[in-house]
Amino acid sequence: MPAMLARVVAGMLLAATMNATAAPSPAPAREIIALLLADPTHAPHAQLLKSVKRGLEEAAVDNVVMRVTDVDGLPRELARASAQDYPVVIAVGGRAAAAATQNLPATTPLIYALISRARYDALAAQRGRSVNTTAIFRDQPFTRRLRLLRASLPMIRRIGIVVGPASAPYVHDLRRALAHTARLDVQMVNAPGEVMPALKRTLVRSDAILALPDPLVYNPRTMKGILLTTYRHRVPLIGLSQAYVRAGAITALDSTPAHVGAQLAELLAELARSPSPRPELPAPAFPRYYDVAVNPTVANSLGIHLLPANELRAILSQQETDREPLR
Repeated sequence: MPAMLARVVAGMLLAATMNATAAPSPAPAREIIALLLADPTHAPHAQLLKSVKRGLEEAAVDNVVMRVTDVDGLPRELARASAQDYPVVIAVGGRAAAAATQNLPATTPLIYALISRARYDALAAQRGRSVNTTAIFRDQPFTRRLRLLRASLPMIRRIGIVVGPASAPYVHDLRRALAHTARLDVQMVNAPGEVMPALKRTLVRSDAILALPDPLVYNPRTMKGILLTTYRHRVPLIGLSQAYVRAGAITALDSTPAHVGAQLAELLAELARSPSPRPELPAPAFPRYYDVAVNPTVANSLGIHLLPANELRAILSQQETDREPLR
């Protein structure tokens, strides 16, 4: 081999060696084992699980291993593998949230799903707030609900609320979200027998009633009476979900288990892509995805021109900020 050709070949081999050293092949993705504490036979939980799996598939995330157990199976799962073996545990619904809070050490990363903000605050205080606890709430932020109210009922100037112990800590947040655009009439209650008298007091002072996620005030036992009373007073009620709208509320925002599952899949994908072996959980969040429900029959009977659900949804999407404030 001529000397010049030998030098060229040697140089090419040296460059190839240096490039191989500088750019090693990427290491395999770290596996995330997620223990989903839910009841797969319960329709909302099954819907959430299906949405999580679909979201991970669409994001091409294949290093998240989902293990599913119910509350009764949690002790067996923890006996089989230490809680420290799970990079994340997901508790779906109130019963699973309580079981996880009681049985898992505070060092185990825990995500609550399908629970209210008030329930999360109580559980987080019990467990101890840390970077190892977060949630995707089932209820909507006040700012988004008030945008819906303004878009659907632009002439409203007086808003009535009936507040129980669970929602009382958030009245200040609601006042701040109103930002002097409407007057808020607040009726506080502490027992079931106080709910209807308080509602009747605020009905005579309000142009609309805003339902709050408070189990003392709004529950299956009180819903029918509240809806009938507001309708008789010809005052529209802004509900908490599509079920409220079907029962007689004029409009509501609704995040389904599928919506929450899609957001949960995005969170798991972020954790799976993190280079840290124990990535920190993000701050608690309100639902990112939601639908608008309307009841045009009730609106017409109250003499209210209500925009269709898709138009209201478009208005909210245009107004939506990148991230809703938590507090």
